[in-house]
Amino acid sequence: MKEIPLVSVIIPTYSRAKYLCTAIDSVLAQTYPNIEIIVIDDNGKGTENQLKTFEAVQEYLDNPNFYYLVHDVNKNGAVARNTGIRHSKGEYICFLDDDDEYLPKKVEKQVNIMENLEDKTWGGCYCNSYDYYSKKKYYITPNTLSGNLCAELLLGKAFIGSCLIMIKRDICIELNGFNENFKRHQDWEFLVRFFRSYKLKLIPEALIKYNYYLDGGNRLKTDKLLEVENMFLQTYRQDIINTGYGNDIFQKFLFDVAISFLRNSEYKKGCQILYKSTKFKSLTINQIKFVSKAIIKSLIF
Repeated sequence: MKEIPLVSVIIPTYSRAKYLCTAIDSVLAQTYPNIEIIVIDDNGKGTENQLKTFEAVQEYLDNPNFYYLVHDVNKNGAVARNTGIRHSKGEYICFLDDDDEYLPKKVEKQVNIMENLEDKTWGGCYCNSYDYYSKKKYYITPNTLSGNLCAELLLGKAFIGSCLIMIKRDICIELNGFNENFKRHQDWEFLVRFFRSYKLKLIPEALIKYNYYLDGGNRLKTDKLLEVENMFLQTYRQDIINTGYGNDIFQKFLFDVAISFLRNSEYKKGCQILYKSTKFKSLTINQIKFVSKAIIKSLIF
């Protein structure tokens, strides 16, 4: 009888000690029995946040399947995930952000799918999620597709964050993990390279709870956002063109950056980027309405 495969769940953490235990507990509550948990503390050794994180994980340190690794300095989420991949021993790898939660059968259901994939081009699987805003359920992701979803991912028609996926460890190693130069779109850049050779199978069920809090999280704004968006578009330009929807994707990325500037009351820069986006494709009626709402909201708040 085949031994059930080990699953490695990697949890990068930065400045969220108050939420981390909820994430860890959701993995410990899984119905699947063969899991190792690897927490990567990216706060920087000896910092106030690292000391708070260490205090938070004290209760788990005696668990032989729990590993707590600390970066000497803050590096970023991609580096933290790669540290976890290097230290993992599982046949399959999952990721979990430090403020989100797995529902109890997430790992079990994904392993069942992975163990019955038809061929080697199916490199992983993903699921849907419940989105909670300040602890109130608001939205369920509407994913319905399986296969090579590069175009759908970049067009915002498939919602595939790293927390949703289970992937073969061998493929993570083959792809050299996440690109450590990216401070945003780390999930997307990894998946763009993944989709060059592999496909994802969907479990059309919400198995993740995404928590969005009023503190806003670790998000980039305006100039920093523009920098990383341009970096993504330049690095994966050919992949974007190869989807057959290049103009749509370039326009969408620039539009999203423009909205960030407009919301921050940086109207001149926002309008410049908005105009640049129309070089690829005209704004839709919904996008025009979105621009109006962003400007109005910035004036009110």
